[in-house]
Amino acid sequence: MKTLLTDFPETTHRELARITQTIRRIADPEFILLFGRYAGAAAAGAATGYELLVVTGADTAPKTQELLQHVEAEFPHAERTERYLFLHVLPASFVAGNLSRSLFLQTVLTEGILLYDSRRRPYFRLRDFKPAQTYRRAADGYAAWHEQGDAYLHASQWSLSQGYTRLAANSLYHAAMAFLRSVELVCFGYQNPHTDLKTLCVLTTRFSAELGALFGFPDRFDRRLFQRLESFRRNAPASQHFVLHADAYSQTADKIARLGRISAEVCRTQLELLDRIRRENGIPAGRQRNASECPAPGAAAPETGE
Repeated sequence: MKTLLTDFPETTHRELARITQTIRRIADPEFILLFGRYAGAAAAGAATGYELLVVTGADTAPKTQELLQHVEAEFPHAERTERYLFLHVLPASFVAGNLSRSLFLQTVLTEGILLYDSRRRPYFRLRDFKPAQTYRRAADGYAAWHEQGDAYLHASQWSLSQGYTRLAANSLYHAAMAFLRSVELVCFGYQNPHTDLKTLCVLTTRFSAELGALFGFPDRFDRRLFQRLESFRRNAPASQHFVLHADAYSQTADKIARLGRISAEVCRTQLELLDRIRRENGIPAGRQRNASECPAPGAAAPETGE
C-alpha cells in the first residue's frame, strides 16, 4: 500500500481530491484507491486515465455507471486535465471473498495509492494468493463463457437464416455479454453481477488496446453499437413491432464475431500468465486444464460423453 505520491502535478492532486470528495458524498465508501498508470503501473490496454477502486460498505451502493454520471455532472471531463476516469465499484464483502483468487485485486491492494479511508473497518488482510485455484477457475470459466458466446453467435446466424429475426437479434446481445464475461472472469478473477454491457466493455478494455479499438474507446466511443445491442435486449424479445435491418444486423454481427476472437486472445494471454505463476509456486499441472488446452477462437466445444 502506498500513500499519495508527492511528485504528482498540483492539478492532478486537485482533480483527484475533487473526484474523491464527490464519490464520498454519493457512495459513502469504505476505501478509495488509485491504481493503474497513475500509480506507476504500465498501461496494457485502452484504459490510461484515473483508475479508482471504490470499496463500499454495502451492496446497495450506486452502480458504476450511476456513480460515473454523478462525478461527470459535478466535475465534467472538459474541466479536467485527465479526461478519462475508470471506476471499479465493489462491496467490501465482495472484495474480501474474492481476494485470494483475484490477481487483479491482489495487485491493486498491494500497489495502489490510498486516497481515502473511512476508518470504519480494518484494512483488508492480504490472504495468501491461491494460484492453482485461481488458474483452474479462470480456465474453466473461460471455456464455459466462450463456448456460450460461440453458441449464441451461431444461434443468431441460424435464426436469421430461418427468418426468426427477433431471436437472431437477441442472441447477438447474449453473445456479446458472454464474450465480455469471459474476459472479466479471467482477467479480474471475479464477476460483478451488477455490471451492465457498457460498463463491462469499458472496464475490460484495460487489458487490451484491441478491445478499445473495436469499440472506439476511449476517443470515439461506438455509441451506436451499444444502442443497437441494448435495443436487441429490450425490444427483440417482447416488441411485436421490432424491425431488424439487414445492414444493422450485419455490422453488429461482424463486430461481435471480432469481439469473440479478440476476447479469446486476451483470455489466453492472461491464462498463460496465471499458469506461469502457478508453476513458479511449485504447483504441478496434474489433470488441470492449461492454457494450450483452452479452446481456440471458434473451436467446437469438447464432447463430455454425457
